[in-house]
Amino acid sequence: MYSNLKGSDKVSFKSQFGYILDLLDISGTEFASTVDVDRTLISKWKNNARPLKARSQYFEPVIKAFIDYNLKRNDTILERFFREIYPNIDRNEPDYLNTCLHKWLIGDDLGYFHSFSDWRSSSEALYTTNIEIFQGNKGKRDALVTFFNYAFELPAGQEIFISDSEKNDWLIEDPDFYQYYYKQIDELAKFGHNITIIYKDSDFHKRVSNFDYYKISKYFTGRVTAYKANNDPHMSPSLYIIHRHMLMLSINAEPQIDNRYISLYRDPFSISQMVKMFASRLKRATPMISTYTSHGTSLKGFTENLIGALEKSDSSYFISSYPPFSTIPEEILKGILSEQTMTDQQTYELMQMHKVNQSLFNKENTTTFDQIISRERLLEALKTGRTRLDDISAIIKKDVYISKDQMLEHLCSLAQRTKKDDHFNITVASFDDIPKLNISMLWLVEDQMMYSFPLNGANHFVVSESKIIIDEVILFVHDLLMLNEEAESLCDYLEKCK
Repeated sequence: MYSNLKGSDKVSFKSQFGYILDLLDISGTEFASTVDVDRTLISKWKNNARPLKARSQYFEPVIKAFIDYNLKRNDTILERFFREIYPNIDRNEPDYLNTCLHKWLIGDDLGYFHSFSDWRSSSEALYTTNIEIFQGNKGKRDALVTFFNYAFELPAGQEIFISDSEKNDWLIEDPDFYQYYYKQIDELAKFGHNITIIYKDSDFHKRVSNFDYYKISKYFTGRVTAYKANNDPHMSPSLYIIHRHMLMLSINAEPQIDNRYISLYRDPFSISQMVKMFASRLKRATPMISTYTSHGTSLKGFTENLIGALEKSDSSYFISSYPPFSTIPEEILKGILSEQTMTDQQTYELMQMHKVNQSLFNKENTTTFDQIISRERLLEALKTGRTRLDDISAIIKKDVYISKDQMLEHLCSLAQRTKKDDHFNITVASFDDIPKLNISMLWLVEDQMMYSFPLNGANHFVVSESKIIIDEVILFVHDLLMLNEEAESLCDYLEKCK
C-alpha cells in the first residue's frame, strides 16, 4: 500500500511485530505487562533492533496475547487482515490465526508495508489490495456462490446489504441458479444474518410476479428489511456487502451484451467505502418492510394499529401453525398457565395480553376473518401428548406447553364459533413447503398492511404497507384457500379426527 499523504500522516513500520501491535491499537507498555517483559524489549522488537525470533521463549506468548487482544476487540481485524495477506491459508482451520501469526512474525520483508498509510483512520490513502475478478453472466453467478458460501461461514448476526440494479439476464438464464439465489437469501435470514435489500423500482414487479416463497417468505423471519429505490439514478455499481468482511461489486458496461465485470474485495477500507455508498442510497429509498423488536416497541401499540386497520377493511387473513393463544378460551388458558413454572407477573401479563388481543378475534362486525392453520403441525400436535405454544414461549422466552386434550378443547371451541359466525372461518391447509410460515404468524389485512410475528427464537414484528408486497401475499393466500386440494374447514377436519 502506498500513501498519498505527507508529513505526520505517514506511518512507517520497521517490523512485522510492530505492525500487528499498531493494528490492534496496543501500547508498548500495555503489551509489556501482558507478556511480562520489560518495556524496552517491546521497543526493540517493534523497531527491529532485536528481532523477535521463533526460537524466543516469548514467541508463543506474544502470539497468544495477539489472539486474545483480537478476541476482546470483537471486530475480527486480524482475520480480515490475514485474509488479505494470505488468501491461500484455509481460514476454517481451528488454528487459523496462530498459523498466520507464525508466518507473519518470522517474515523479514515488509514489502509495501514500509510506507503503509493507515486505512483505518484515513479516507484519502491510496492502497493496493487483492481482488478476485469475474466476468460475464456466469462470472457473476460464480462470484455470488463465493459470497453466499462465505456468509454461511461467519457467525450469525452479520449485517448484509444488497443493492442490485443491473438487468437480471445473469439470474434468469440459469433456472437452477435462479432458485438457488433466492433460496440462499432465504437461508441467510433463517441462519440469523440481518439483510437489507434495496430493490430497483422498475424491476420489483418482475421479481415478485407469482408468489415465490424464496422471494417473499424471507420477510416473515424479521431478519430482512426491504426498500424500493424509486428510480434512483445513482444505483451503479451493484453492491453485495457483508459488513466488515466481504464486498462484491458488479458493473454491466454494455447492457445489450454479456460484458459484465465483477470483483470481490476483503479489505476493510474498500468495504467501508461501499457501505457509505449503500447508506446514501438507503436515504433516498422508501421502506417496503419495517422490522421491529419487542424491546421498546409496545405490543399494545401493534394491537391498536391492527384494530384500526381491521375497522377499515372488508376482510383479513391470519396464518399460523396452530391457533394463536389469544383465541384460547380464558378458562382453558388459565389451566395451561397454572401447569407451567412461571412467575405471577408473567401469568398476569399474558392474561392481560390475552384480554387485549381478544378484541382482534371477536369483532362483532361485517369484517370477514379467515384463519389458516397448518395441517402438518396440527397432525403432529394431535399425535403427541403435549405441544409447545410457540407464541407464548417466544413472548416470555420460556417453553409453555398445551396438552392434547387442551388443544382439542381449543379447536372445538373455534369450530363452534365458525358455525355461529358467518364472518369467522378457519381452514386447515398444507403449507409445509413454505417453511417460514411454520415458524411465524402472518396477519394480512387486505389492502392495508402485512403484519408478521416471527417465532423462530426472536421477538420480531414485521410490518409492510407496500401495495406490491401485500398484493402478492394476497394472491398466495387466495391460492392457499382456493387451489389447495387438501384445504378443508376446521369442522370437517375435526369430524375426520373422531
